[in-house]
Amino acid sequence: MMFLPLKLMLGRIDRYGTDSDAELFTELLYAGEFIVKMTTAAFVSGIEDDHENHRYRLLHSLVRADGLGDWVQSLDEALIGPASQHISSELIGVKKVFTERLGTGNWQHETVHDLYEVLVAIHDSTQPIGDKVALRTWFHKFAELRNKTRGHGALTPALRAKLVSKLNSSIRLLYANNPIFELPWAYLHRNLSGKYKVVQLAGDPAPFEKLKSAVSTTGENYADGIYVWVGEYKRAELIYTDLDVSDFYLPNGTFRNGAYELHSLITDSRLRGDAAPYMVAVGERPPSETEGKGELEVLGNAFTNLPCTTSGYVQRPRLEEEVREALTNDRHPIVTLVGRGGIGKTSIALSILHEITQTNRYDVISRLLRSRYEHRERVYQRQYY
Repeated sequence: MMFLPLKLMLGRIDRYGTDSDAELFTELLYAGEFIVKMTTAAFVSGIEDDHENHRYRLLHSLVRADGLGDWVQSLDEALIGPASQHISSELIGVKKVFTERLGTGNWQHETVHDLYEVLVAIHDSTQPIGDKVALRTWFHKFAELRNKTRGHGALTPALRAKLVSKLNSSIRLLYANNPIFELPWAYLHRNLSGKYKVVQLAGDPAPFEKLKSAVSTTGENYADGIYVWVGEYKRAELIYTDLDVSDFYLPNGTFRNGAYELHSLITDSRLRGDAAPYMVAVGERPPSETEGKGELEVLGNAFTNLPCTTSGYVQRPRLEEEVREALTNDRHPIVTLVGRGGIGKTSIALSILHEITQTNRYDVISRLLRSRYEHRERVYQRQYY
């Protein structure tokens, strides 16, 4: 199926871009901005957790970005910068489509070349693109086009009419072939029963089918939002929609007073986004995949803010049994795991606590959050009624 946000964006072009070539040119500029932001949001969501917090650093930057150039820079970091080393393995082939340099006869070259011809007609000093180009060049050229057609650089209706065909060709090519829009996408909303309402947005629906069944009630609790399947569910947290899934919003700068603007390029509507998840300075964010979540969620039979179990966990059945017995015994109100750093104390505790959520032993299991002023050691707090 066609990527739903893309279908809605094309619908806008069909509604508002038919009166004149000048109007179509304007609508195509909105469509190009949509491509830049949606593509960047998808790649950023696919960056795995790492000790340098590359994904958070890019999210932190993008909710504060006031210009399209900042989005292109973040996309470059995800494609060829330090963050690219942590991209999901399922996205490596997709990344290659954007980074491989190709010549005439390839759609990537054609879409970049068409956009380049538009730029040259506006400013003949535009830097040449060469015989072979990478698709990521298109994003740089489009940001350049947006900058040169704003304010005093606005084009005359006659020039827009002259260039609209090439711009239309470039954007339609990228819309039709962008592999990001072909991945499995869905909007998830978890009901009180623990099952999910799943609205398919694009691609193969199979990866999301199990979330509709009773099996999902004992699995990971995914926050409401848009997810892309790249071997696992990755939340595209920069893209906002609601239960109706009738409109899609992306950050649009004006970051202040704990909020930022969310703008729909489809309907031109605006909302205020909550900046709370992005208030911690990049250098102060704890570099740990075991940090507790910010709110309690239902997991199995308990309310909890436990993070997911750590990747690469090595099972130790005998030790796990000892920890399980200690954590479920009322005679031990405080349980301390002792060992040198990195030996796996936190990982084994998380594994056992996830098991316990599937029992009726405790109503609440919470992971104490660490503030920027607290000591780096973490403590588990068991709460029950």
